[in-house]
Amino acid sequence: MERFADTADEADRIEGEIVAMRITRIRAMSKELRLDNPSGVCWYCEAETGIERRFCNRDCAAGFEREK
Repeated sequence: MERFADTADEADRIEGEIVAMRITRIRAMSKELRLDNPSGVCWYCEAETGIERRFCNRDCAAGFEREK
């Protein structure tokens, strides 16, 4: 019976290390994400832009600045 307990304890330890490594990796990846525009739409005309861009073009950026 002792052998099974040792195996289970070792499995728990390994699983804990794997979870810790995944958490570390996810935290590192989240620091690299660029979320200038979490909504993914142009701040002026609401066209689809993706999360990397705030405006779909220069005209929308200028219009936004004028109305600000």
